[in-house]
Amino acid sequence: MTQEEDGSFVVSGSFDVARLNDLLEFKPQEEAESTTIGGLLSEWLGRVPKAGESVERDGIHAEVLAGNELRVEQVRLRKIPEPQAAA
Repeated sequence: MTQEEDGSFVVSGSFDVARLNDLLEFKPQEEAESTTIGGLLSEWLGRVPKAGESVERDGIHAEVLAGNELRVEQVRLRKIPEPQAAA
């Protein structure tokens, strides 16, 4: 795992989903069967995502950096800023 200058994290596809709460205060809104970030992205999309694809869900942005048709190998994750309430 590497933290980037912009505050995002680059993790392997096998990174444990449970650890995302510590990094990004991430808690999936729906119960997921997957235990890895690569598995979670595949579960969300219904297929294995390709490098360059991204998804935003449950307050995080995930971009696939590397992988193949069988698995996700590297992902960049960042928290999506919550919209500011109008004053």
